[in-house]
Amino acid sequence: MTRVFRNPERDQRFIGPIQMPIRVTINGQELELPKPISLNAYIEKRGLTGRRLAVAHNGNVVPRGEYQDVIIGDGDTLEIVRPVGGG
Repeated sequence: MTRVFRNPERDQRFIGPIQMPIRVTINGQELELPKPISLNAYIEKRGLTGRRLAVAHNGNVVPRGEYQDVIIGDGDTLEIVRPVGGG
């Protein structure tokens, strides 16, 4: 009889790291996301693509052209605002 011994460390390399949910604060509201996500993907998921937005990630304003470079991770803070016209 052949015995098979599993090595969790080696097996982890094949299935990838275990993804734990992350906690973020978006517009003052604490949320849990299933895993880190790019700012661009988050905006698409929320249906905000193509809209005029101002976004701050951890207190730093993010230019629209850099949305794909920003990864929202555990403990991050986002502020997403849309301009409002009026007078």
